[in-house]
Amino acid sequence: MDSSKTNKTLYIDIEALSTLALVQAGLISPVNKLMDSKTAKEVDSLKSYKGVPFPFSFILAPKGKQNHQTLLDAKSGDKLDLINQGNKVGELIVDETYKIDPNQRLKNIYGTDDSTHPGVKNTMARLGKIAVSGDYTVNYPLIQDNINKINHMKQKTGAQSVSAMMLAANPLNRAHERMIRQALSDNDLLVIFLRKPFTNDGLRYDIRYNALVTFVENFLPRNKVLIVPFENTYIFAGYNELILDALLAKNYGCDRLIVGKNHGGLGLY
Repeated sequence: MDSSKTNKTLYIDIEALSTLALVQAGLISPVNKLMDSKTAKEVDSLKSYKGVPFPFSFILAPKGKQNHQTLLDAKSGDKLDLINQGNKVGELIVDETYKIDPNQRLKNIYGTDDSTHPGVKNTMARLGKIAVSGDYTVNYPLIQDNINKINHMKQKTGAQSVSAMMLAANPLNRAHERMIRQALSDNDLLVIFLRKPFTNDGLRYDIRYNALVTFVENFLPRNKVLIVPFENTYIFAGYNELILDALLAKNYGCDRLIVGKNHGGLGLY
């Protein structure tokens, strides 16, 4: 990512960093880049990308006065340093900047722009009015660690059939236990993606993780279950959740997705 132009700075939060890293790693394939204005409009209209169902455009539009000015001034070919919590976490070469309608963006994600909706409220606080597209790289080891864990477990066990389950376990209960045991009877390996949201709602992640680990290690067959932290970013939201969970599971190398009756988005199907 070489550029003769002066570096500028774009500040992103950990949720944006995690989402950029997921796409960079190919885990939301066929989406593999930030979308330009033309592509974004097409995806938002058709709910499809490269022939695969995809509920809304993948864009980066961080909020903040300094970010707004940086994107107003940015020209094609400019290199932007991506900063999170005072540290440089990546770079982006500007292809295009363009204005977006934040309220329409919220409707595309959540089906509403009602500010009392918790997801809308959280996203509204971090969504700006100018988006940027272009090639980028980010450094976020958690994503690659997850990929390595799953691949290692598949090789170690020789698993042929691998199922995925997105679980909040808030708290872990008998219904979860039944689903897990049923999945184990039908598959060589079960990957439980334990949701790790960027809010403080519900039980803390460490409490839920420890409870699940205790259950798996003491009451289930060894080497049949793998627990992976799943950072539940804004794109896995609202009625689109099921589509994106399925894409993620597939790109992580799973053959099936176990869906409970309360799974977000299931009502559409």
